[in-house]
Amino acid sequence: RNRGGVVLSQDQQRVYCPSAKGLHALRSDNGKVVWKLAVGDAIEGSPVEDSGVVYSVTTAGNVYALDAVNGQRRWPKPVRLDGACHASPAIGALHVYAHTDPGNLTAISRKTGKIAWRLSHDVEREFLVEGHGAALVRGDVVYAGWPDGKLSALSRRDGGLLWEVQLGQRNKSPYVDVDTTPVSVSTAAGVQALLAVGYNSGLQARAAANGRLLWHYAADGLGQPVVDGGKVWSVGVDAVLHAIDRRTGRRFMARRVGGIPSGALAVAHGVVFVPGDGGLQLIDASSGFGLTRVIDEHGFAAAPLVVGDRLYIVSNGGQAFALQLYGVAKGG
Repeated sequence: RNRGGVVLSQDQQRVYCPSAKGLHALRSDNGKVVWKLAVGDAIEGSPVEDSGVVYSVTTAGNVYALDAVNGQRRWPKPVRLDGACHASPAIGALHVYAHTDPGNLTAISRKTGKIAWRLSHDVEREFLVEGHGAALVRGDVVYAGWPDGKLSALSRRDGGLLWEVQLGQRNKSPYVDVDTTPVSVSTAAGVQALLAVGYNSGLQARAAANGRLLWHYAADGLGQPVVDGGKVWSVGVDAVLHAIDRRTGRRFMARRVGGIPSGALAVAHGVVFVPGDGGLQLIDASSGFGLTRVIDEHGFAAAPLVVGDRLYIVSNGGQAFALQLYGVAKGG
């Protein structure tokens, strides 16, 4: 599966497309290659651009810093981590943060490419849910989920623990992994919260300041939550699409979409875009009914990117698509 999502450059001139063969920067208007990073292993996490630099991590645990315009390397050599990486890097003011299996978080200096600190959570079982969750940086705090079912708030400077809570329910199943990226939202009372998914503990909203539970939505195997207005969307391994009130955790909708979804989503223009082995499904966000499907023989696992009336996505076959969305105002 090609899980890396397409990312639009900050100047909107390029789209960055990760694949099993590296990273391509393509012109956003016509798909021509601007530059590429050819590596011997796959890139499964979406790259991140900040201040003219693109950061990307391979499945072998090599972290690259590249010039956004020409692809030239900003560090003398890639940073070699101590495990496989399936997630996107997270970017803070000082560091790049990368998750590696089986439960490690590494902070790398953006300026020098040297490792600043490492943090590890011990995991007592051999099989892990293959996590694609990245860290989340907000100000001086880094939020991270772990394979042992915990969610942590850490100091961005040295990785010092600020608070930690257990999401996974050990008495329910051994697979307690927090394997999605935390999402920052505000609740009905205006409290800053984190949305975090545990494989067997559903979707939880936790107070960003101390980890206190605000609400809990019970469902197993949910994918990456996506916030659109007042709703949180997530699709489970059982191919059920859930729409949840982001302030209260109340369910708006739970509807089976069919096929084998990858767990990635995008929501735009009143449409939920659900990639899966059978193609890319377009679901009406108000009713949950299917509108159409984009068929590709390899299927899709990566989250699509919607910009105005265009949709960008990379297939499991390593092909980059730009699709025209009809009935959408340009720039809307």
